[in-house]
Amino acid sequence: MSILAAQDLVRSYERGAPPSLDRVSLQVAAGEFLAVAGPSGSGKTTLLAILGGLDRPDSGRVMLDGEDLYARGADALTRLRAAAISFVFQSHNLLPTLTALENVSLAVYCKRGAAAQAEACHLASSSALRLRAPSRWGRRC
Repeated sequence: MSILAAQDLVRSYERGAPPSLDRVSLQVAAGEFLAVAGPSGSGKTTLLAILGGLDRPDSGRVMLDGEDLYARGADALTRLRAAAISFVFQSHNLLPTLTALENVSLAVYCKRGAAAQAEACHLASSSALRLRAPSRWGRRC
């Protein structure tokens, strides 16, 4: 069963211009990893934004765990993003005064308080980050 599915996604930014996404469909099973690759301007960021609930498609559907992501109202979609969807942006959305670990911890910390540090260490140690830098919070991973 797919945990994430997209069906016939279309997204255009300018009237009359070619769409950034043109009938894109995909399925991702639980536990499966997915890489999105392509040249600059091919719609990678647009696809990820739509799959993550940050932008709406002009047409098509995104199903997350069997539920239509965009059938939700704005508030419900915001709550879902906070609870179930995470993004690690390439660079410009990171806070330059924080360490890599603190940037990873921040969203979880806002939601779950002090337990965020332990969870961030766990996530970081199981990822490519393999953080060893000291934290301003007095802990190392």
